Amino acid sequence: MCLPYGCLKCFVQLEGWLTFVIGILAIVAAIIVTVIQKSFDDAIKDLGITDINTSAIIVPFWIFAAVVIFFAISGLCGAKHRSKCLLAIFNLGNICLFLAFLSLSIVAYVIGSFFDVSNCSNSSNELQIENLYKMSESTLCKSSCECYYSEKMTKEVELAVKSYSATDKTKPTRVQDCPGFDSKYKTQAAALQLMEEKWQCSGWCTPYPIQQFNDVNSNVKNHNYPCYKGMIEYFQNMFTTTGSILFSLAALFGVMVILTCCLCCHPHNSNKGSDYYTRLAYTADS
Repeated sequence: MCLPYGCLKCFVQLEGWLTFVIGILAIVAAIIVTVIQKSFDDAIKDLGITDINTSAIIVPFWIFAAVVIFFAISGLCGAKHRSKCLLAIFNLGNICLFLAFLSLSIVAYVIGSFFDVSNCSNSSNELQIENLYKMSESTLCKSSCECYYSEKMTKEVELAVKSYSATDKTKPTRVQDCPGFDSKYKTQAAALQLMEEKWQCSGWCTPYPIQQFNDVNSNVKNHNYPCYKGMIEYFQNMFTTTGSILFSLAALFGVMVILTCCLCCHPHNSNKGSDYYTRLAYTADS
């Protein structure tokens, strides 16, 4: 066989505990993803974008967690009680998880490659966001709404910050605080504030040198970084990272399949194991 029985049993028990830990982590991940998905969907809906719904993302996490924990228990019990049936179930789980992780890693890489930063369309929803930014750009830090701006003034910023005070902190730092701001845009403004803060962006398709809805004194990545690009790059990084993790897990479960097969087929893991070693000793003496 591949390794001595004791080593194989120890490895498979470690595999079982590792699989169990992965199942627990999957539950934690499912909870985190559920919270993030809900907040993200709420932000997207606040912007009036109804054709994006990420609720389906959380379902595989919960299914995966339950299945992994079941297989982990089968492996732990099978290694402890020398049950070929339970070990077979555990190895079936290893094979399924190997194939699932490998397939999902490929899917994650493929989906990540589909996101196009330059594909900021002119749909009605996105035009509404663009118009909201244009309205903000013509209001904030202009004569109608003098703002508090204390950061370094550059040529790009000078075009956006026309009227400001570097000392009066009571003046507005976001367009929502400007006199005459239309309250009907309050929800959209809150969603854009969240995105600007998270991705250090400003503007949707068209970039702006200062943040309009979060804080004009906050940094904008690369000085001109639109929020649409921030959202797309966020998803690209998320799927690429997920693909790498899934591929590593696929390799791990591939090794586990081999080791569990060795333990399941080991003569010592059979009721006839003692007869096997007796015959082997007798043959050696002869």
